[in-house]
Amino acid sequence: MKVQQLALKASLIAATVGLMFAGNAMAAITNGGFAGNSLTGWNTLGDVTTQSGGAFLTTASLFDDDFPEDAGTFNASGTSAYDIALGGFEAFAGLNPGDLDTLDFAFEGSLLTQTISINAGDTLSFNWNVFTNEGTAPDYAFVAVNGVISVLAPAQNALIPSIPFDFSTGASVFSQTFAAASSVTLAFGVVDLSDYGVTSALWLDNVRLTAAVPEPETYAMLLAGLGFIVASSRRKSA
Repeated sequence: MKVQQLALKASLIAATVGLMFAGNAMAAITNGGFAGNSLTGWNTLGDVTTQSGGAFLTTASLFDDDFPEDAGTFNASGTSAYDIALGGFEAFAGLNPGDLDTLDFAFEGSLLTQTISINAGDTLSFNWNVFTNEGTAPDYAFVAVNGVISVLAPAQNALIPSIPFDFSTGASVFSQTFAAASSVTLAFGVVDLSDYGVTSALWLDNVRLTAAVPEPETYAMLLAGLGFIVASSRRKSA
């Protein structure tokens, strides 16, 4: 009987302590703050680098973009955006061929990906901003989680005058809470639709996965159970 009581005490104490720390625990995303302007922990494809403390992805090649500007003016890394016609772009993001062809065909783009483990109740969040020189084509930036695409903004939503790009959407925050535990491919991207000719870009930072915070009632029930066990033990010892 004493052994059972001790085991129950230990279980309640462990559960209580675990819950107290769970709300503050950060699930694992490697280098979500791009510390030291580094992309360590991330996989990249196309024109991807760091700027202003965050990751920066563009649709710019090293040729024939943003006329009358010189070729490559808006390319950030020295590597051209990936030509989607070559194949493999969608697979790199955990997507199926053609998934990015929304209002028109996707011509070129850039990707930043990482595989992460999530628990039920975890919340993914990050800061983002979209920049563009586009006037008519429906370029867009997105985040994809295990093949499910969420459009952050099309180029037409970038209405704030900006430098060096013509327009930006302004700073925004994305948030998504997961219902079930799994291992997922997290992909950020920006794509040129309809043409190769004009650059759009995505900036992001503070990519984090925050563990669910238990309800106050859960703490109360565990603490009440622990208190009952302790009180019972004291009465029997008296």
